[in-house]
Amino acid sequence: MNSMPMKTVLLGSENDEILRQSLNEVVLRLGARQVNHECSVGSYERVEAEVRSKRLVIDAKTNAGISIFGPIELVDEVHAMVQNRLSKATPRA
Repeated sequence: MNSMPMKTVLLGSENDEILRQSLNEVVLRLGARQVNHECSVGSYERVEAEVRSKRLVIDAKTNAGISIFGPIELVDEVHAMVQNRLSKATPRA
């Protein structure tokens, strides 16, 4: 069994469309391949993707926000890339 250290980072509001777009662009740029997608009407969405043979889980939950979970180095890389894109985006309310 793989005992790679894992991490979760809360990125922001589940209603932030610029955040969603930025996250989508980042994972596509990293060559992510969707492995699984689950959702329930209006309250929960989970996407599992494979990036460089590592699993990345993206959760969007009502009143909890958008978070990413996976190996520390991958989560840190995705988080930094998303923050970089957001810093260049149009100011959000």
